[in-house]
Amino acid sequence: MKSLTVPSMSQMRVKITDFGGVNLKKSENISPVTQARRAFNFSSHSGALTAGIGIKDIADNLFNSPEKNTKLKSELGAHKNIKRTYFAKKYNLDLGAREDKLMFVDAQGRLHYFPLSSAQFDETAKNIKTVGNLKFSVPPQAINYRLNSTDVTIFTNAVDPMIVFGATQGVYKVIDAPHITSMALHYERLFATVDGEKSAVWFSDDLDPTNWSVSLTEAGFIQMLDERGALLKVLAFGDYVYVFRDFGISRITAYADQQSFSVGHLFVSSGRIYPNTVMACGDVVIFLASDGLYRFDGINCTKILTGLDKGFLGLDNTSACVGFFENKFYLACKFRFDEMDEIPLENNAVIEVDINSFSADILFGVCVFDINTVLSEEFSGVCVCVKLNDNQTKIGVFDHSGAVFGEATKKEWTSPLTDLGYPAKRKMIRRVCVTTLTPCEVVLTNEDGYEKRLKFKGSTRPQELVTRLFGARFSFKFLTSSARPEIVSPHVVISLDGR
Repeated sequence: MKSLTVPSMSQMRVKITDFGGVNLKKSENISPVTQARRAFNFSSHSGALTAGIGIKDIADNLFNSPEKNTKLKSELGAHKNIKRTYFAKKYNLDLGAREDKLMFVDAQGRLHYFPLSSAQFDETAKNIKTVGNLKFSVPPQAINYRLNSTDVTIFTNAVDPMIVFGATQGVYKVIDAPHITSMALHYERLFATVDGEKSAVWFSDDLDPTNWSVSLTEAGFIQMLDERGALLKVLAFGDYVYVFRDFGISRITAYADQQSFSVGHLFVSSGRIYPNTVMACGDVVIFLASDGLYRFDGINCTKILTGLDKGFLGLDNTSACVGFFENKFYLACKFRFDEMDEIPLENNAVIEVDINSFSADILFGVCVFDINTVLSEEFSGVCVCVKLNDNQTKIGVFDHSGAVFGEATKKEWTSPLTDLGYPAKRKMIRRVCVTTLTPCEVVLTNEDGYEKRLKFKGSTRPQELVTRLFGARFSFKFLTSSARPEIVSPHVVISLDGR
């Protein structure tokens, strides 16, 4: 008998020891398998795939009383078209207690509020109150200010007169104030951009943001005529007022005497800056331009998370909005992973950026159209307005539950389509091993679009399934609809000669 010589079959083990974030910048074939072409509703900060960004009902945990939370949820249920929320900070000197409120404006322009203090919440009477006969033509912006020893909230927009809420004389209008499109408080003056005036920054009188009488001792304005474009947003940051423009940033040095004010120009951008995305985040400012995200430290401006740039290109993000809380920058915007993603008229993603590591998680397929950071005595968090599938709206709070209003999000993490460093070799996937605490599905796809779908049960032990998929290039997709998944260090056994 003659012995039969069988060619040896080389095998390799591909292990994803550290799940990474989205990188759309590099070509798929040169991207490492640990970086994702699509990743949403998961978090990968720990290296495993765990629960990503979620949204809970604001009334679920606002007070340490289930009865009060239930009552508030019932009252909020009557308001189905909320357009924007506001945090009204208030300290009552006579009582020596905080009387903070959450305010919101509805589709009819009416302003409402309810207490954020459990001591002020009434379990027998109506808690959501309406501010008189006041109506805004468009949802305003707001800023808190201590005026004449009283905490007030100032509301402004491009159409209606300035409104002051919370003063001892009640709610009143400031008729001679300009129609403000953005505002910032700096050294007890209010600096503002104004509707119809694209080349000047206005400022109020010292110690009185309701006095806009132009003179050398009261209010005034600063003209800026250069190639950086229209003035879009003012921001008080550090010791200066920064003016964000179409294609650049200018800096105003402004102390008590307005005759000593001066202007300098710092940065010219190749992409258009979206003014509603400018946010001070600790010792840096982060904003979105048409060509991606930027980090600004007061002098230098650098791009961050360039792997996401492609997801913003060609999209109009004028409806984007932002928030900041506990070292996390939140951006609600339009975003797409590839050309196949349909883009709605409003925002379809929330990008959470850790400003320490500048890594990002993405909540995808949820329309958040307003973000408002609340820092109250009994409640702190990021309030959001969410459009539901029936076009009604709801107030929620960001969390990391992997669910939106109690419904688990559909989660996906997909690797690049890669040859794994062996472009000339035909390969066969033989086995897949996964440790997953909740049920998940692994989808293996080759360059021709053929796929194998493997379903794993939830277990604390590793699970291995056998399969056969031939190809030169493969991608690995992980799917789950569980609220709190944990997928750790999967590995795939591949034969290099295709047998």
